Amino acid sequence: MRQLPERWCGLTPFTRFGCWLGAVLLLSAAGGYCLPWSGAALSTASPLRQWQTLRALQMQAAQYQQTLPDAVPFSPLDFQREGTHLARWQPAETGGEMVLETQWQQIPSVFLRLAERNMQAAAFSIRPADGRLRLTLQLEVIDGE
Repeated sequence: MRQLPERWCGLTPFTRFGCWLGAVLLLSAAGGYCLPWSGAALSTASPLRQWQTLRALQMQAAQYQQTLPDAVPFSPLDFQREGTHLARWQPAETGGEMVLETQWQQIPSVFLRLAERNMQAAAFSIRPADGRLRLTLQLEVIDGE
């Protein structure tokens, strides 16, 4: 019985590493083959089932789009409200640059109104000006419509 440990210790470290590596790979392959979630158990669903799932998702998306409110047409004059003054509007092909003089409390509502009008701020900056804030927005039309 002592011969087995003596033989093992007599092997070079490289040979011992190779034996351990082979044993680990063999056990991993055997375990992976025996587990129910591997190999054949991961076969793809039938094309009919995939099609049914896709149709159900398309119908859900169509229902969701019907419940979305229509975007309000964009007009920079809509942003002149109490506490907010339109200082400049420079239209461009896909949006434009809008400069508003506003107060800090009014800034979140500006972004909400932009979203309602299918616009987004690609970039913006806020600077103090004459006791108010100057909000400069680089606007773009939101893609997807």
